[in-house]
Amino acid sequence: MFGGRAAQLTPPLKGSFPLDYHQTCRLETLNYLCCLKTCRLETLNYLCCLKEAKGHNSECRTKASDYFRCRMDNGLMDREEWPKLGFKEFELSQQQQQQQQNDGAGGKTD
Repeated sequence: MFGGRAAQLTPPLKGSFPLDYHQTCRLETLNYLCCLKTCRLETLNYLCCLKEAKGHNSECRTKASDYFRCRMDNGLMDREEWPKLGFKEFELSQQQQQQQQNDGAGGKTD
């Protein structure tokens, strides 16, 4: 139109979706909202932490990971590796725990 090239828009990978103006997916929406209640505690803990920390997310990372874990455990989002969600340190701590369990199990003799 104005001599410029049309921007090619791409949707975000997570967290955004088109609105369902015609309520084509009303049943699925209601099921999703009911399922969200399952993670209400984790959501509230995270939001309270953010408020107390004056919006500094770094102080609330454990609560944020609890929220993501709840969502994944309850089918509210696809399982993702922790580093893809910004939690590389959680993957490392899980690997350390696994290593300790393996070391402990291997050292036992009857």
